[in-house]
Amino acid sequence: NKGSSACEGCPVGMYAIGAGESVCVSCIGGLVSTARSTQSIELPVATFFIDYAGDFETRIGSRKQSPTHTVAEIVTIADTITVQRSRLKTNGPRFATRHIHFQDEAKQQSEGSHRRSSHRDALKARTKLLDPDFASPAAGWEASRVSDMCVEGNSAKYGPCVASSSSSLSPSAAFPGNTSSVYAGLPFSLDISILDALNQTVEADSATFLEVTVEAEGGITIANVEGEVVIRSNEGSASGTISVRPSYLTQEEGSGLTVGDMSEAVTLRVVGTDALSSSTRLSALVTVPLATVAGGVCPRGYILSLDPASRSAARAGQCVVCATGSYSVDPLASSSPLGSPSCFNCPAPATCRGGDAVTFSYGRWAVSGGMYVLRSCPEGSQLVNAVQGVFSHDVQRCVQCKASEYILLSNSSLFSCQACPVGASCNGSSLRGLVPGSVWAPDYARGQYVLLSCPGGYQLLNKLSNGEFSHAGQECQLCAAAYFCAGGVAVASPCPLDSFSPPGTNSSSGCAPAVFVQVSVGLDVSLAEFDADKQARFQEAMATACGVPASRVVVAAVTAAA
Repeated sequence: NKGSSACEGCPVGMYAIGAGESVCVSCIGGLVSTARSTQSIELPVATFFIDYAGDFETRIGSRKQSPTHTVAEIVTIADTITVQRSRLKTNGPRFATRHIHFQDEAKQQSEGSHRRSSHRDALKARTKLLDPDFASPAAGWEASRVSDMCVEGNSAKYGPCVASSSSSLSPSAAFPGNTSSVYAGLPFSLDISILDALNQTVEADSATFLEVTVEAEGGITIANVEGEVVIRSNEGSASGTISVRPSYLTQEEGSGLTVGDMSEAVTLRVVGTDALSSSTRLSALVTVPLATVAGGVCPRGYILSLDPASRSAARAGQCVVCATGSYSVDPLASSSPLGSPSCFNCPAPATCRGGDAVTFSYGRWAVSGGMYVLRSCPEGSQLVNAVQGVFSHDVQRCVQCKASEYILLSNSSLFSCQACPVGASCNGSSLRGLVPGSVWAPDYARGQYVLLSCPGGYQLLNKLSNGEFSHAGQECQLCAAAYFCAGGVAVASPCPLDSFSPPGTNSSSGCAPAVFVQVSVGLDVSLAEFDADKQARFQEAMATACGVPASRVVVAAVTAAA
Protein backbone atom coordinates (compact mmCIF):
# COMPACT_ATOMS: atom_id res chain seq x y z
CA ASN A 1 0.00 0.00 0.00
CA LYS A 2 3.05 2.27 -0.19
CA GLY A 3 2.72 2.20 -3.91
CA SER A 4 5.63 -0.18 -4.60
CA SER A 5 5.62 -2.90 -7.26
CA ALA A 6 4.25 -5.34 -4.68
CA CYS A 7 1.35 -3.08 -3.70
CA GLU A 8 0.40 -1.12 -6.80
CA GLY A 9 -3.25 -0.15 -7.02
CA CYS A 10 -4.16 -0.66 -3.35
CA PRO A 11 -6.01 2.36 -1.91
CA VAL A 12 -4.96 4.21 1.19
CA GLY A 13 -5.45 2.03 4.25
CA MET A 14 -5.00 -1.35 2.46
CA TYR A 15 -2.13 -3.47 1.18
CA ALA A 16 -1.58 -6.73 -0.75
CA ILE A 17 -1.09 -10.09 0.96
CA GLY A 18 2.04 -11.93 -0.12
CA ALA A 19 4.18 -11.67 -3.24
CA GLY A 20 2.17 -11.80 -6.45
CA GLU A 21 -1.20 -11.58 -4.70
CA SER A 22 -3.70 -9.06 -5.98
CA VAL A 23 -6.04 -8.93 -3.00
CA CYS A 24 -5.91 -5.71 -0.93
CA VAL A 25 -6.64 -6.14 2.77
CA SER A 26 -7.74 -3.27 5.00
CA CYS A 27 -5.45 -2.19 7.82
CA ILE A 28 -8.42 -0.90 9.81
CA GLY A 29 -10.18 -2.84 12.54
CA GLY A 30 -7.28 -5.21 13.13
CA LEU A 31 -3.76 -5.84 11.96
CA VAL A 32 -2.76 -8.07 9.06
CA SER A 33 0.24 -10.33 8.95
CA THR A 34 1.25 -12.59 6.05
CA ALA A 35 3.20 -14.93 8.35
CA ARG A 36 5.32 -15.72 5.33
CA SER A 37 2.39 -17.31 3.50
CA THR A 38 -0.57 -16.44 1.36
CA GLN A 39 -2.91 -16.71 4.31
CA SER A 40 -3.98 -13.48 5.97
CA ILE A 41 -4.22 -13.39 9.77
CA GLU A 42 -6.15 -10.69 11.61
CA LEU A 43 -4.72 -9.92 15.05
CA PRO A 44 -6.15 -7.64 17.81
CA VAL A 45 -2.87 -5.81 18.30
CA ALA A 46 -1.30 -2.56 17.15
CA THR A 47 0.29 -2.10 13.74
CA PHE A 48 3.22 0.32 13.51
CA PHE A 49 5.13 2.07 10.77
CA ILE A 50 8.94 1.91 10.92
CA ASP A 51 10.55 4.79 9.06
CA TYR A 52 14.25 4.30 8.34
CA ALA A 53 15.51 7.78 7.54
CA GLY A 54 18.44 6.72 5.36
CA ASP A 55 19.35 5.09 2.04
CA PHE A 56 20.56 1.54 1.74
CA GLU A 57 20.27 -1.46 -0.59
CA THR A 58 17.67 -4.13 -0.02
CA ARG A 59 16.52 -7.26 -1.86
CA ILE A 60 12.87 -7.91 -2.72
CA GLY A 61 12.46 -11.45 -4.03
CA SER A 62 15.34 -12.09 -6.43
CA ARG A 63 15.68 -8.44 -7.49
CA LYS A 64 18.13 -5.98 -6.05
CA GLN A 65 17.03 -2.36 -5.84
CA SER A 66 18.78 0.80 -4.67
CA PRO A 67 16.02 3.04 -3.26
CA THR A 68 16.66 6.75 -3.24
CA HIS A 69 14.04 7.50 -0.60
CA THR A 70 13.07 6.31 2.83
CA VAL A 71 12.53 2.57 3.15
CA ALA A 72 9.30 1.66 4.92
CA GLU A 73 8.38 -1.50 6.79
CA ILE A 74 5.02 -2.64 8.18
CA VAL A 75 5.48 -4.61 11.38
CA THR A 76 2.71 -6.67 12.97
CA ILE A 77 3.37 -7.36 16.63
CA ALA A 78 2.28 -10.81 17.77
CA ASP A 79 4.03 -13.97 18.85
CA THR A 80 6.19 -13.54 15.74
CA ILE A 81 7.08 -10.49 13.70
CA THR A 82 6.65 -10.36 9.94
CA VAL A 83 8.40 -7.62 7.95
CA GLN A 84 7.17 -6.48 4.54
CA ARG A 85 9.69 -4.21 2.79
CA SER A 86 9.00 -1.85 -0.10
CA ARG A 87 10.60 1.16 -1.71
CA LEU A 88 8.78 4.40 -0.86
CA LYS A 89 7.74 6.37 -3.91
CA THR A 90 7.55 10.14 -3.71
CA ASN A 91 3.97 10.11 -4.97
CA GLY A 92 2.85 7.10 -2.96
CA PRO A 93 -0.10 7.37 -0.56
CA ARG A 94 0.40 7.71 3.18
CA PHE A 95 -0.48 4.90 5.56
CA ALA A 96 -3.84 4.88 7.30
CA THR A 97 -2.65 2.74 10.20
CA ARG A 98 -1.03 3.18 13.56
CA HIS A 99 2.66 3.86 13.11
CA ILE A 100 6.08 3.41 14.67
CA HIS A 101 9.29 5.12 13.48
CA PHE A 102 12.98 4.99 14.18
CA GLN A 103 16.13 5.60 12.25
CA ASP A 104 18.22 2.90 10.61
CA GLU A 105 20.81 2.13 13.26
CA ALA A 106 22.75 -0.33 11.11
CA LYS A 107 22.97 1.61 7.85
CA GLN A 108 26.78 1.58 8.00
CA GLN A 109 26.90 -2.21 7.53
CA SER A 110 28.04 -3.28 4.09
CA GLU A 111 25.70 -6.15 3.22
CA GLY A 112 22.04 -5.35 2.63
CA SER A 113 20.85 -8.84 3.63
CA HIS A 114 22.82 -8.79 6.86
CA ARG A 115 21.47 -5.31 7.55
CA ARG A 116 17.90 -6.52 6.97
CA SER A 117 18.39 -9.42 9.36
CA SER A 118 19.90 -7.16 11.99
CA HIS A 119 16.94 -4.80 11.78
CA ARG A 120 14.48 -7.64 12.09
CA ASP A 121 16.26 -8.97 15.17
CA ALA A 122 16.37 -5.49 16.68
CA LEU A 123 12.66 -5.04 16.09
CA LYS A 124 11.87 -8.38 17.70
CA ALA A 125 13.86 -7.48 20.78
CA ARG A 126 12.35 -4.03 21.14
CA THR A 127 8.74 -4.84 20.37
CA LYS A 128 8.63 -7.41 23.16
CA LEU A 129 8.21 -4.36 25.40
CA LEU A 130 4.90 -3.55 23.77
CA ASP A 131 1.62 -4.68 25.28
CA PRO A 132 0.09 -7.23 22.81
CA ASP A 133 -3.37 -6.03 23.87
CA PHE A 134 -2.52 -2.40 23.19
CA ALA A 135 -5.41 -0.32 21.88
CA SER A 136 -5.11 3.04 23.67
CA PRO A 137 -3.09 4.69 26.45
CA ALA A 138 -5.65 3.33 28.92
CA ALA A 139 -4.55 -0.18 28.06
CA GLY A 140 -1.25 0.32 29.82
CA TRP A 141 0.81 2.09 27.18
CA GLU A 142 3.52 4.17 28.82
CA ALA A 143 6.31 6.12 27.19
CA SER A 144 8.85 4.53 29.52
CA ARG A 145 7.94 1.07 28.25
CA VAL A 146 8.99 1.93 24.72
CA SER A 147 12.05 4.00 25.56
CA ASP A 148 14.32 1.20 24.36
CA MET A 149 12.79 1.50 20.91
CA CYS A 150 14.13 5.04 20.50
CA VAL A 151 17.16 5.44 18.31
CA GLU A 152 19.51 8.31 18.99
CA GLY A 153 19.38 11.05 16.33
CA ASN A 154 16.21 9.75 14.73
CA SER A 155 14.55 12.22 12.33
CA ALA A 156 11.63 10.05 11.27
CA LYS A 157 8.46 11.90 10.20
CA TYR A 158 5.92 10.40 12.59
CA GLY A 159 7.75 10.61 15.90
CA PRO A 160 11.18 10.13 17.44
CA CYS A 161 10.33 6.67 18.80
CA VAL A 162 6.83 5.30 18.45
CA ALA A 163 3.65 6.76 16.94
CA SER A 164 0.15 5.44 16.40
CA SER A 165 -2.64 6.59 14.15
CA SER A 166 -5.07 9.31 15.26
CA SER A 167 -6.51 8.65 18.69
CA SER A 168 -7.80 11.95 20.11
CA LEU A 169 -8.19 15.69 19.65
CA SER A 170 -6.69 18.39 21.83
CA PRO A 171 -8.47 21.73 21.34
CA SER A 172 -7.52 24.98 23.08
CA ALA A 173 -8.79 28.55 22.77
CA ALA A 174 -6.46 31.54 22.44
CA PHE A 175 -8.04 34.83 23.46
CA PRO A 176 -6.95 38.19 21.98
CA GLY A 177 -4.88 40.57 24.05
CA ASN A 178 -4.52 39.85 27.74
CA THR A 179 -8.12 38.76 28.24
CA SER A 180 -9.00 35.55 30.05
CA SER A 181 -12.40 35.14 28.41
CA VAL A 182 -14.11 35.72 25.08
CA TYR A 183 -16.49 38.52 24.22
CA ALA A 184 -19.81 37.83 22.54
CA GLY A 185 -19.46 37.84 18.77
CA LEU A 186 -15.79 38.84 18.75
CA PRO A 187 -13.35 36.44 17.05
CA PHE A 188 -10.84 34.30 18.88
CA SER A 189 -8.51 31.52 17.78
CA LEU A 190 -9.30 27.84 18.29
CA ASP A 191 -6.24 25.61 17.93
CA ILE A 192 -6.69 21.85 17.60
CA SER A 193 -4.06 19.12 17.59
CA ILE A 194 -4.75 15.63 16.25
CA LEU A 195 -2.94 13.28 18.63
CA ASP A 196 -1.98 9.63 18.52
CA ALA A 197 -2.19 7.23 21.45
CA LEU A 198 1.05 8.67 22.83
CA ASN A 199 -0.26 12.26 22.72
CA GLN A 200 2.01 13.07 19.79
CA THR A 201 0.81 15.23 16.91
CA VAL A 202 -0.05 13.12 13.86
CA GLU A 203 1.97 15.17 11.39
CA ALA A 204 0.98 12.89 8.51
CA ASP A 205 -2.61 14.16 8.67
CA SER A 206 -3.38 17.10 6.37
CA ALA A 207 -6.79 15.96 5.20
CA THR A 208 -9.06 15.62 8.24
CA PHE A 209 -11.94 18.08 8.45
CA LEU A 210 -13.03 19.14 11.94
CA GLU A 211 -16.36 20.76 12.76
CA VAL A 212 -16.96 23.06 15.73
CA THR A 213 -20.40 23.16 17.36
CA VAL A 214 -21.88 24.37 20.65
CA GLU A 215 -22.68 21.69 23.19
CA ALA A 216 -26.19 22.13 24.57
CA GLU A 217 -26.56 22.49 28.33
CA GLY A 218 -29.56 20.68 29.74
CA GLY A 219 -31.04 20.51 26.29
CA ILE A 220 -30.77 24.28 25.86
CA THR A 221 -28.44 25.87 23.34
CA ILE A 222 -27.10 28.97 25.05
CA ALA A 223 -24.94 30.18 22.17
CA ASN A 224 -24.30 29.98 18.45
CA VAL A 225 -20.87 29.53 16.89
CA GLU A 226 -19.82 31.48 13.81
CA GLY A 227 -16.72 31.86 11.64
CA GLU A 228 -14.49 28.97 10.56
CA VAL A 229 -16.69 26.23 11.99
CA VAL A 230 -15.20 23.63 9.62
CA ILE A 231 -11.41 23.49 9.69
CA ARG A 232 -9.03 21.30 7.70
CA SER A 233 -5.97 19.88 9.40
CA ASN A 234 -2.45 20.73 8.28
CA GLU A 235 0.28 18.34 9.43
CA GLY A 236 -1.80 17.24 12.37
CA SER A 237 -2.87 20.70 13.50
CA ALA A 238 -5.87 22.83 12.73
CA SER A 239 -6.46 26.47 13.60
CA GLY A 240 -9.52 28.56 12.93
CA THR A 241 -10.98 31.90 13.91
CA ILE A 242 -14.45 31.60 15.38
CA SER A 243 -16.83 33.54 17.56
CA VAL A 244 -19.75 32.66 19.81
CA ARG A 245 -23.00 34.56 20.21
CA PRO A 246 -24.41 33.72 23.65
CA SER A 247 -27.99 34.34 24.70
CA TYR A 248 -28.75 36.71 27.58
CA LEU A 249 -31.69 37.00 29.94
CA THR A 250 -33.48 40.32 29.46
CA GLN A 251 -36.29 41.97 31.38
CA GLU A 252 -37.95 45.35 30.93
CA GLU A 253 -38.40 47.25 34.18
CA GLY A 254 -39.49 50.73 35.11
CA SER A 255 -35.89 51.95 35.19
CA GLY A 256 -34.98 50.35 31.87
CA LEU A 257 -33.89 47.07 30.34
CA THR A 258 -31.91 44.70 32.57
CA VAL A 259 -29.54 42.12 31.07
CA GLY A 260 -28.25 39.00 32.82
CA ASP A 261 -25.98 36.07 31.94
CA MET A 262 -27.43 32.71 30.99
CA SER A 263 -24.03 31.12 31.48
CA GLU A 264 -20.49 32.14 32.36
CA ALA A 265 -18.97 29.68 29.88
CA VAL A 266 -19.82 27.84 26.70
CA THR A 267 -18.71 24.32 25.80
CA LEU A 268 -17.59 23.70 22.25
CA ARG A 269 -17.48 20.25 20.69
CA VAL A 270 -14.92 19.51 17.99
CA VAL A 271 -15.72 16.45 15.87
CA GLY A 272 -14.28 14.89 12.75
CA THR A 273 -13.55 11.62 10.97
CA ASP A 274 -9.89 10.67 10.74
CA ALA A 275 -9.00 11.05 7.05
CA LEU A 276 -6.27 8.42 7.30
CA SER A 277 -8.54 5.69 8.62
CA SER A 278 -11.82 6.89 7.04
CA SER A 279 -13.73 5.46 9.99
CA THR A 280 -12.15 6.61 13.21
CA ARG A 281 -14.44 9.20 14.79
CA LEU A 282 -12.59 11.90 16.70
CA SER A 283 -14.32 14.13 19.23
CA ALA A 284 -13.32 16.49 22.05
CA LEU A 285 -14.81 19.22 24.24
CA VAL A 286 -13.32 22.57 25.15
CA THR A 287 -14.80 25.00 27.68
CA VAL A 288 -14.55 28.66 26.74
CA PRO A 289 -15.17 31.23 29.52
CA LEU A 290 -17.45 34.11 28.55
CA ALA A 291 -17.14 37.73 29.58
CA THR A 292 -19.94 38.34 32.08
CA VAL A 293 -22.27 41.25 32.68
CA ALA A 294 -20.71 41.92 36.07
CA GLY A 295 -17.15 41.78 34.75
CA GLY A 296 -17.73 43.79 31.56
CA VAL A 297 -19.63 41.89 28.91
CA CYS A 298 -17.92 43.78 26.05
CA PRO A 299 -14.69 45.75 25.65
CA ARG A 300 -14.80 49.50 26.22
CA GLY A 301 -16.06 51.21 23.09
CA TYR A 302 -18.49 48.36 22.26
CA ILE A 303 -22.16 47.81 23.05
CA LEU A 304 -23.98 44.51 23.54
CA SER A 305 -26.29 44.46 20.55
CA LEU A 306 -29.30 42.26 21.32
CA ASP A 307 -31.32 40.48 18.66
CA PRO A 308 -34.16 42.94 17.89
CA ALA A 309 -36.31 40.23 16.31
CA SER A 310 -36.47 38.21 19.51
CA ARG A 311 -39.29 38.91 21.95
CA SER A 312 -38.40 36.11 24.36
CA ALA A 313 -36.62 36.56 27.66
CA ALA A 314 -33.48 34.95 26.16
CA ARG A 315 -32.01 37.10 23.39
CA ALA A 316 -28.82 36.45 21.42
CA GLY A 317 -26.24 39.21 21.70
CA GLN A 318 -22.92 40.23 20.27
CA CYS A 319 -20.43 43.00 20.95
CA VAL A 320 -20.49 45.72 18.27
CA VAL A 321 -18.00 48.59 18.15
CA CYS A 322 -19.45 52.10 17.95
CA ALA A 323 -18.86 53.85 14.63
CA THR A 324 -17.20 57.19 14.00
CA GLY A 325 -19.39 59.98 15.32
CA SER A 326 -20.56 57.94 18.29
CA TYR A 327 -19.08 56.37 21.41
CA SER A 328 -19.66 53.93 24.26
CA VAL A 329 -18.22 53.68 27.76
CA ASP A 330 -20.69 51.09 29.04
CA PRO A 331 -21.75 48.13 26.84
CA LEU A 332 -25.18 47.98 28.50
CA ALA A 333 -26.03 51.69 28.52
CA SER A 334 -28.78 53.00 26.27
CA SER A 335 -29.11 56.41 24.66
CA SER A 336 -32.91 56.24 24.98
CA PRO A 337 -35.04 55.58 28.06
CA LEU A 338 -36.02 51.92 28.49
CA GLY A 339 -34.15 51.05 25.28
CA SER A 340 -31.69 48.29 24.42
CA PRO A 341 -27.95 49.01 24.69
CA SER A 342 -26.88 51.53 22.07
CA CYS A 343 -24.08 53.90 21.13
CA PHE A 344 -24.33 57.57 22.12
CA ASN A 345 -24.15 60.42 19.65
CA CYS A 346 -21.01 62.51 19.85
CA PRO A 347 -21.57 65.66 21.98
CA ALA A 348 -21.25 68.99 20.15
CA PRO A 349 -17.96 70.06 21.76
CA ALA A 350 -16.27 66.69 21.10
CA THR A 351 -14.70 64.62 18.35
CA CYS A 352 -15.60 60.91 18.35
CA ARG A 353 -13.40 58.57 16.30
CA GLY A 354 -15.40 55.45 17.11
CA GLY A 355 -15.29 53.05 20.04
CA ASP A 356 -14.39 54.99 23.18
CA ALA A 357 -12.05 57.47 21.46
CA VAL A 358 -13.53 60.85 22.46
CA THR A 359 -11.70 64.19 22.57
CA PHE A 360 -13.40 67.26 24.09
CA SER A 361 -12.57 70.78 22.92
CA TYR A 362 -13.68 72.46 26.15
CA GLY A 363 -15.39 71.84 29.47
CA ARG A 364 -14.89 69.21 32.13
CA TRP A 365 -16.61 65.91 31.37
CA ALA A 366 -17.12 62.82 33.50
CA VAL A 367 -18.68 59.40 32.97
CA SER A 368 -22.01 59.02 34.74
CA GLY A 369 -24.82 56.58 34.02
CA GLY A 370 -22.89 55.00 31.16
CA MET A 371 -22.38 58.27 29.26
CA TYR A 372 -20.27 61.41 29.24
CA VAL A 373 -21.85 64.23 31.26
CA LEU A 374 -20.72 67.86 31.11
CA ARG A 375 -19.78 68.90 34.65
CA SER A 376 -18.51 72.44 34.17
CA CYS A 377 -17.80 75.05 31.51
CA PRO A 378 -15.07 77.69 31.21
CA GLU A 379 -15.60 80.83 33.29
CA GLY A 380 -18.16 83.12 31.73
CA SER A 381 -20.03 80.29 29.99
CA GLN A 382 -23.44 78.82 30.65
CA LEU A 383 -23.77 75.03 30.97
CA VAL A 384 -26.61 73.74 28.83
CA ASN A 385 -27.78 70.13 29.21
CA ALA A 386 -31.57 70.15 29.28
CA VAL A 387 -34.60 70.76 27.13
CA GLN A 388 -37.55 72.21 29.02
CA GLY A 389 -35.97 71.18 32.28
CA VAL A 390 -35.33 67.56 31.24
CA PHE A 391 -31.74 66.35 30.83
CA SER A 392 -30.73 65.67 27.24
CA HIS A 393 -27.37 64.08 26.42
CA ASP A 394 -27.27 65.42 22.88
CA VAL A 395 -27.74 69.14 23.71
CA GLN A 396 -24.86 69.33 26.20
CA ARG A 397 -22.67 72.35 25.45
CA CYS A 398 -21.22 75.55 26.85
CA VAL A 399 -22.69 78.93 25.76
CA GLN A 400 -20.47 82.00 26.17
CA CYS A 401 -22.18 84.92 27.98
CA LYS A 402 -22.24 88.34 26.30
CA ALA A 403 -19.93 91.13 27.43
CA SER A 404 -22.94 92.95 28.95
CA GLU A 405 -23.81 89.86 31.02
CA TYR A 406 -22.40 87.81 33.87
CA ILE A 407 -22.96 84.32 35.36
CA LEU A 408 -22.60 83.21 38.94
CA LEU A 409 -21.34 79.65 38.29
CA SER A 410 -20.36 77.80 35.14
CA ASN A 411 -20.52 74.31 36.67
CA SER A 412 -24.27 73.89 36.85
CA SER A 413 -27.15 74.13 34.45
CA LEU A 414 -29.10 75.89 37.24
CA PHE A 415 -27.24 79.11 36.47
CA SER A 416 -27.69 81.15 33.32
CA CYS A 417 -26.26 84.32 31.83
CA GLN A 418 -27.77 87.43 33.51
CA ALA A 419 -28.15 90.99 32.22
CA CYS A 420 -25.88 93.46 33.99
CA PRO A 421 -27.77 95.73 36.48
CA VAL A 422 -27.66 99.50 35.85
CA GLY A 423 -25.54 100.02 38.94
CA ALA A 424 -22.72 97.66 37.87
CA SER A 425 -20.35 96.82 35.03
CA CYS A 426 -19.95 93.26 33.65
CA ASN A 427 -17.45 91.47 31.41
CA GLY A 428 -19.32 88.26 30.55
CA SER A 429 -18.24 86.36 33.64
CA SER A 430 -18.15 88.69 36.65
CA LEU A 431 -19.84 91.83 38.05
CA ARG A 432 -18.38 94.97 39.65
CA GLY A 433 -20.37 97.81 41.29
CA LEU A 434 -20.05 101.25 39.68
CA VAL A 435 -20.09 103.08 43.02
CA PRO A 436 -17.05 102.46 45.24
CA GLY A 437 -18.13 101.01 48.55
CA SER A 438 -21.27 99.40 47.18
CA VAL A 439 -21.71 95.83 48.34
CA TRP A 440 -22.89 93.10 45.94
CA ALA A 441 -23.33 89.44 46.95
CA PRO A 442 -24.31 86.28 45.01
CA ASP A 443 -27.76 84.90 45.65
CA TYR A 444 -27.42 81.25 44.53
CA ALA A 445 -31.13 80.62 44.92
CA ARG A 446 -31.81 83.32 42.32
CA GLY A 447 -28.65 82.73 40.34
CA GLN A 448 -28.00 86.49 40.47
CA TYR A 449 -25.98 89.16 42.23
CA VAL A 450 -27.94 91.23 44.72
CA LEU A 451 -27.04 94.78 45.86
CA LEU A 452 -26.90 94.68 49.66
CA SER A 453 -25.88 98.24 50.62
CA CYS A 454 -24.66 101.60 49.35
CA PRO A 455 -22.12 104.05 50.81
CA GLY A 456 -23.23 107.28 52.53
CA GLY A 457 -24.58 109.88 50.14
CA TYR A 458 -26.26 107.22 48.00
CA GLN A 459 -29.65 105.62 48.05
CA LEU A 460 -30.18 101.89 47.27
CA LEU A 461 -32.73 101.29 44.53
CA ASN A 462 -33.89 97.76 43.58
CA LYS A 463 -37.64 97.89 43.17
CA LEU A 464 -40.07 98.61 40.43
CA SER A 465 -42.88 101.14 40.84
CA ASN A 466 -45.17 98.30 41.96
CA GLY A 467 -42.77 97.36 44.71
CA GLU A 468 -41.46 94.14 43.09
CA PHE A 469 -37.74 93.35 43.13
CA SER A 470 -35.92 94.45 40.00
CA HIS A 471 -32.57 92.75 39.29
CA ALA A 472 -31.82 94.95 36.29
CA GLY A 473 -32.76 98.19 38.17
CA GLN A 474 -30.36 97.66 41.10
CA GLU A 475 -28.09 100.65 41.72
CA CYS A 476 -26.68 103.06 44.26
CA GLN A 477 -28.25 106.36 43.25
CA LEU A 478 -26.66 109.67 44.28
CA CYS A 479 -28.67 111.33 47.02
CA ALA A 480 -30.71 114.24 45.57
CA ALA A 481 -30.26 117.88 46.53
CA ALA A 482 -32.17 118.95 49.63
CA TYR A 483 -31.91 115.36 50.83
CA PHE A 484 -29.36 113.40 52.81
CA CYS A 485 -28.64 109.64 52.53
CA ALA A 486 -27.07 107.77 55.46
CA GLY A 487 -26.07 104.82 53.23
CA GLY A 488 -26.71 101.11 53.62
CA VAL A 489 -30.30 100.37 52.72
CA ALA A 490 -31.68 103.63 54.23
CA VAL A 491 -33.96 105.70 52.05
CA ALA A 492 -33.20 109.36 51.27
CA SER A 493 -34.38 111.83 53.95
CA PRO A 494 -35.38 115.47 53.17
CA CYS A 495 -33.52 118.32 54.82
CA PRO A 496 -35.35 120.32 57.52
CA LEU A 497 -37.60 123.21 56.51
CA ASP A 498 -35.79 126.31 55.19
CA SER A 499 -32.59 124.27 54.76
CA PHE A 500 -30.84 122.85 51.76
CA SER A 501 -28.19 120.25 50.96
CA PRO A 502 -26.23 119.58 47.79
CA PRO A 503 -26.56 116.17 46.02
CA GLY A 504 -24.71 113.33 47.72
CA THR A 505 -25.16 114.62 51.28
CA ASN A 506 -24.81 111.70 53.70
CA SER A 507 -26.23 113.25 56.91
CA SER A 508 -28.58 115.96 58.21
CA SER A 509 -25.58 118.09 59.16
CA GLY A 510 -25.11 118.72 55.48
CA CYS A 511 -28.42 120.57 55.39
CA ALA A 512 -27.78 124.38 55.68
CA PRO A 513 -30.32 127.30 56.13
CA ALA A 514 -31.33 128.68 52.76
CA VAL A 515 -33.69 131.12 51.00
CA PHE A 516 -35.63 129.36 48.23
CA VAL A 517 -36.68 131.04 45.01
CA GLN A 518 -39.24 128.97 43.16
CA VAL A 519 -39.32 129.41 39.43
CA SER A 520 -41.68 127.79 36.96
CA VAL A 521 -40.38 127.54 33.41
CA GLY A 522 -42.23 126.39 30.34
CA LEU A 523 -40.20 124.46 27.76
CA ASP A 524 -41.16 123.59 24.23
CA VAL A 525 -40.36 119.85 24.64
CA SER A 526 -42.46 116.84 25.43
CA LEU A 527 -42.38 115.23 28.84
CA ALA A 528 -40.71 112.17 27.38
CA GLU A 529 -37.98 114.27 25.74
CA PHE A 530 -37.13 116.04 29.03
CA ASP A 531 -34.90 113.22 30.22
CA ALA A 532 -32.15 113.23 32.86
CA ASP A 533 -29.55 114.62 30.46
CA LYS A 534 -31.76 117.55 29.46
CA GLN A 535 -32.64 118.17 33.12
CA ALA A 536 -28.95 118.42 33.99
CA ARG A 537 -28.33 120.88 31.14
CA PHE A 538 -31.37 122.88 32.28
CA GLN A 539 -29.98 123.06 35.84
CA GLU A 540 -26.65 124.40 34.57
CA ALA A 541 -28.43 127.03 32.47
CA MET A 542 -30.55 128.20 35.42
CA ALA A 543 -27.50 128.32 37.71
CA THR A 544 -25.64 130.52 35.22
CA ALA A 545 -28.61 132.84 34.85
CA CYS A 546 -29.01 133.18 38.65
CA GLY A 547 -25.33 133.42 39.39
CA VAL A 548 -25.25 130.44 41.75
CA PRO A 549 -23.55 127.01 41.66
CA ALA A 550 -25.45 124.33 39.79
CA SER A 551 -25.74 122.36 43.02
CA ARG A 552 -28.00 125.08 44.33
CA VAL A 553 -30.51 124.61 41.55
CA VAL A 554 -33.09 121.84 42.11
CA VAL A 555 -35.65 120.63 39.63
CA ALA A 556 -38.44 120.08 42.10
CA ALA A 557 -41.05 118.77 39.69
CA VAL A 558 -41.65 118.17 36.01
CA THR A 559 -45.21 118.16 34.74
CA ALA A 560 -46.86 118.21 31.37
CA ALA A 561 -48.45 121.43 30.27
CA ALA A 562 -52.23 121.53 30.31
